[in-house]
Amino acid sequence: MAISSFKGINDILDVVTTIDSQESTTVYPRGVLLIDSSNTIKVGDGTTQGGVAVAGGGGGGYANTNVDSHLNTSTATSGQVLSWTGTDYDWVAQSGGGGLSNVVDDTTPELGGDLDTNGKDILLLNNRIKYNSAGGSMLDFTVTQYSVANNTVLSSVGSINLFLDSASADTSGDTAFRIFDTTDPDATVTEANNIFKIADSGDVSIKGKLQFPDGSAGGNYAAFGAADDLRIFHNGNHSIVRETGTGSLYLQSNDNVILGKDSDSEVMVKGIADGAVELYHDNTKKFETTATGVQAVDEVLVEGATPYLTIRRTDNANIPLIRFQGSAGANGATIGMDSTSGTVNDLIISAYGNNERIRVETSGGVKVTGGFTLATAGTAPTANGDAGATGEVRYDDNYIYIKTATGWKRASLSGIV
Repeated sequence: MAISSFKGINDILDVVTTIDSQESTTVYPRGVLLIDSSNTIKVGDGTTQGGVAVAGGGGGGYANTNVDSHLNTSTATSGQVLSWTGTDYDWVAQSGGGGLSNVVDDTTPELGGDLDTNGKDILLLNNRIKYNSAGGSMLDFTVTQYSVANNTVLSSVGSINLFLDSASADTSGDTAFRIFDTTDPDATVTEANNIFKIADSGDVSIKGKLQFPDGSAGGNYAAFGAADDLRIFHNGNHSIVRETGTGSLYLQSNDNVILGKDSDSEVMVKGIADGAVELYHDNTKKFETTATGVQAVDEVLVEGATPYLTIRRTDNANIPLIRFQGSAGANGATIGMDSTSGTVNDLIISAYGNNERIRVETSGGVKVTGGFTLATAGTAPTANGDAGATGEVRYDDNYIYIKTATGWKRASLSGIV
């Protein structure tokens, strides 16, 4: 059975031409208009074999007048459709509203239900979907940007809101909004292909870099905290991490904390977990904290208009010391303050083995333990008024000279027999 279009009614009913050997036994669906081998116009009613003859459509041929008697009656009005009444066709009002005579000419088409594409594509003439009559919101697939044609643009006069409308996880183990790379969407796409992902938990992952333009504490910064207390930005010359709130800025690590050059070739500061804090100069350690205090390498310079170095003890029962050690760490000479009561502040210089050699007493005296050697003999004075400082000692083979407030005095030396 071949189906042919009948111009003007192809949206209303089907017109068929039957095969002679089957026309008398075929039951045609209700509403199907057919022409049998004798050119008789019949209509299917869903039960009668061969169809039911239409009045005025007898055999021996048919003309436009036969069709017009049913289709172009003067009783038809706008919005009516041709319908089978049980014995003939007649124009009746369309159930549910006016009929759709022509999709192209209808400028305000509406759907009475869901649009099922039946697995087909919807083709747009200019690749643009508008969401209001003013055209303020749209989805356009043909925009040229960055000198590249056919970019996709989603534009809105208000907010653009995206929702995850799913209660179940996908094969990745979660429900997420993703932006993928240039992988063919019809090919196999995995988690490795997404370059931006927001999981339903709120976690965000990015493949690549998150780039901010040069900024300041007033704008173009990465912000953290309800009041943007922590701000990270680059001001065009320097990179800055700033705490702008009332709290402190912490730099924390589960292990060591290291500040160094971006090439990892030089350490500047190293904080060792449960251990020392080290300071480096040109990648060489110069200062560090220890369990007993601090250690410096090479020179310690105290400089200023009135520089001084303070050594303070917290217990008068102890003796504060400046201790000199050998390369192996053994104690050598010391300089200390002897004051077990806190009132006697004698300065003590001791040699190796903590043996006291010189004591400078608070009362003004100096005690020397062991031998006392004058490094040079000096020039022996020849007169009482020769130059010299009070208390100065000189010697030669015969005398020891001492400068007093009234002049030089001498004591005779005799040889040991």
